[in-house]
Amino acid sequence: MMDDLGTKISDFRPALEGVAKDYYAGEKATFSAEGAYDGKPSWVPLSPAYAAFKASHGNKPILERSGALRRAVTTRTAKGSIFRLTKRSLVMGANIPVGGWNLAWLHQGGTKRMPAREIIRITPSQEKRWIRIFRDFVWKTVHDVRRRH
Repeated sequence: MMDDLGTKISDFRPALEGVAKDYYAGEKATFSAEGAYDGKPSWVPLSPAYAAFKASHGNKPILERSGALRRAVTTRTAKGSIFRLTKRSLVMGANIPVGGWNLAWLHQGGTKRMPAREIIRITPSQEKRWIRIFRDFVWKTVHDVRRRH
């Protein structure tokens, strides 16, 4: 049974898909709340000068000048989205090139002239949900193996 279980769990994609679904839901909520999601603090407010500029150009929320960054981190098929899923790994993120830089990284870490506004911050409750996703996946796999024997 253990040999069969080891073979069966060589493919973690079902659990990783569950994590991806939860991640994207969290990123959508993070953008909707301008950072203040699941215990995370709000993003640093815009400078008065940039807030005035944005107000005169459509008045979009923080980190949403064109919407490309939000789409890239909330939708796996969007332009600039990074989504790589294998049997044993999952990589998600965004690459929005701006002047030779990745816009997502600029905002995540900040610059000399711009404060960091972390787009991706994994919370303790997200970690707990992801652990539960893997626990349920392993439990179901063990149960399925036992049922066959």
